[in-house]
Amino acid sequence: MHVSFLKKFTFFLCLVGGFFLMGCSDEQTSSVDKEGKIIEIVMGTSADMPPFEFYEASEIVGYDIDIAKAIAKEMGFKLQVRDMDFSALIPALQSGRVDFVMASMTPTPEREKSIDFSEPYLTLPLAAMTLEQDAVTTQKGLSKKRVGVQLGSTHEQFARDVASRDKTVKVRSLNKLSELVQELISGRLDVLIMETKTAKAFQQVNPNLKVAALEDNTVSFALAFPKDSKWREKFNVAIEKLQISGRLDEIRAAWFSDYKNKLKGL
Repeated sequence: MHVSFLKKFTFFLCLVGGFFLMGCSDEQTSSVDKEGKIIEIVMGTSADMPPFEFYEASEIVGYDIDIAKAIAKEMGFKLQVRDMDFSALIPALQSGRVDFVMASMTPTPEREKSIDFSEPYLTLPLAAMTLEQDAVTTQKGLSKKRVGVQLGSTHEQFARDVASRDKTVKVRSLNKLSELVQELISGRLDVLIMETKTAKAFQQVNPNLKVAALEDNTVSFALAFPKDSKWREKFNVAIEKLQISGRLDEIRAAWFSDYKNKLKGL
């Protein structure tokens, strides 16, 4: 009888524990209704890259966020946004914790081995940010510099490629762009590499920062999906419809006042 009681008690604990875990998990994607129809999709981002994705009070806002909302509306879904370190985004895709990623991510041959990308939705020049009066505008200008880049970004790959050819270039990678900016201001880094719009956003807060476009270096952004995802082509169709309707231009104009002037005035 004692054994029987223990078995029943153990089964009860397992049952309750299972319900508890299912109720508390925040790792589910693609919420469905009672009929099994998808009603919500989950997007991963790294909300420290203004004006693309960043916090305004407790809300994540930005250019990428508005485009993602427009895509979700076009497709008839609700959108849930999950914030994480940039270096955690691809693992989140691979493990199924998010349906797609929108975080100023650039398609590269290395990334395309493990994840898929939409068609690019924006192309911008790379920028170098410094505290010095003389701006860095070429790769040669990085010589003898301590260069800061975001961990896991294409900027990191770019900087390490430069460092492989010039041993005087020292590269340091951190998770957050805001941390890199503080390291630059404190004098522990000489130059940061990021895309132009994000650099200009940080410059608005810190006018002493110098920002210059790196000659002949551009970066394109695309949405990222798990390998062979059912979402890729559907998102491409939605993006094309938003482009034809003019909605993408409206979002660009709202966030980038100089977008139609091809980013003049850097």
